[in-house]
Amino acid sequence: MANAAPTLTIAITDVAWKHMRCSAVVEGSSVGLVADIRRQPGSASSTSSVNPKSFNASGVASLVVQNADLTGSEASLLPQRSLQHCRRVNG
Repeated sequence: MANAAPTLTIAITDVAWKHMRCSAVVEGSSVGLVADIRRQPGSASSTSSVNPKSFNASGVASLVVQNADLTGSEASLLPQRSLQHCRRVNG
């Protein structure tokens, strides 16, 4: 495959909510990795977070959901490389 992006393998090790803020921790290379919260994982237009956030060097990202009407709604945390989908590996 010409110009194929390298495979990224990470694990989400912790997700915690405090009010409308979600903190997530990943294990693996977090360089260039961005987190987003979506109501429909395959639809970028369903983002619930104010802005996607980069994971820091320790693998931590913190996102805010501004719409309080979404409290209790189902959502997915999506770690992505440069706002593109990465391959999720279930373990």
